[in-house]
Amino acid sequence: MIFTVVLTLFLIIYTSATIVDDLSCSSQGKYLYTATACSNSLPDEICESMYPETSQGSGFPAFGNSAARPFLCYGATEIGGPESQELKKSAIKNCAKTCGFCCLTPEFECKNSLFPRINCDLLTPDHCLSPIFHDYIAQDCPNYCGFCGQGATTRMPTVIEDPLNPCWNPDTSASCATWKEKGYCTSELYTKEQKKQYCATTCRIC
Repeated sequence: MIFTVVLTLFLIIYTSATIVDDLSCSSQGKYLYTATACSNSLPDEICESMYPETSQGSGFPAFGNSAARPFLCYGATEIGGPESQELKKSAIKNCAKTCGFCCLTPEFECKNSLFPRINCDLLTPDHCLSPIFHDYIAQDCPNYCGFCGQGATTRMPTVIEDPLNPCWNPDTSASCATWKEKGYCTSELYTKEQKKQYCATTCRIC
């Protein structure tokens, strides 16, 4: 009896800290950057309610961790089991980030260039936020940063000036909104001048 209880507790702890059943967007037991490098289509709170943690406090998929993927992201029960392609498609469409399925969204499902000018294997998440590397990555290594279908920047974005802050200069990159969402405006990797040069309006920098 005691052995059964201990074994059950062990299995609960093990499965909540290990990626099981569906290994999408992971490698060697940990989630890749591309697993959660996107936004949910639905509000995060709703996604976390629809796809709860495998156990309380176990956490959700994130770059570099091994938290068990919420079972309902791919199966019909909260205890894991057979995979349902229909349920998985719904999770990818609505709550890809919460489920760690970003790499299966259209933004990541394309092939890199056969002859890239940069080494795609050496890219880091910080490169995805860099205005300097954006066009190179979009053309040569798009599936790492979720740039599939973007190509190089071909037009300037439309800028709506705030009359209370006329000092803001127009953005010089069409990707500022995406970069801001990924933390560019608050990142310490870039100087204020660099942020101002590319995304003054989006980052609200005078």
